[in-house]
Amino acid sequence: KDDTRWRVFMNKMDKWRHGSSKRNPLRDKVLWFVQQPKFQYFMLIVITINAIMLACDYYQAPDALKDAIKYVNLTCTIIFVIECVLKLFGFGIRKYFSELANWLDFLLVVLSIVELFLSGNAAFSAFRAFRLARVIQLARKAERLRKIVNVLASAMAEAIYLFMLLLIFLFIYTILGMQLYGTDNVSSDDPR
Repeated sequence: KDDTRWRVFMNKMDKWRHGSSKRNPLRDKVLWFVQQPKFQYFMLIVITINAIMLACDYYQAPDALKDAIKYVNLTCTIIFVIECVLKLFGFGIRKYFSELANWLDFLLVVLSIVELFLSGNAAFSAFRAFRLARVIQLARKAERLRKIVNVLASAMAEAIYLFMLLLIFLFIYTILGMQLYGTDNVSSDDPR
């Protein structure tokens, strides 16, 4: 009797994890494709190209460069949307959203789509900066780079108290400087 309860429980858990108890062959193929190293390297190349093109934009850039950035941005956004849809279908909604990196990808895809539709609005062009968060994926793939990022993150966690102390000193000396040198008493013979 306990053995049958265990099997029923495991079948329910399998159904919860995969979305259904029956395996969909198309879903298995999509999952296999998304997990292939070639697909992942292709996505890393697209992320790198997107980051480089976002870095190329500057004030009063020529129209040809702005158009190139716009078309590469559109192409990268389409590729990111396709990746998100494939991963959602392959992994299933629960398993896809069980990883924090997929949450970040999904949020960036949604922000990219919003930014495409509101591209004339200057407030939404600031969302482009959030796309650089995809560069974090490069650190996830490279083992040495991941170790460096982990060491820096732990060092930053330890150094937060030092930064807070520095901020307090900056605040104190700013107030002191304003009290000592921030007067409106300017003599008339001062050449300023």
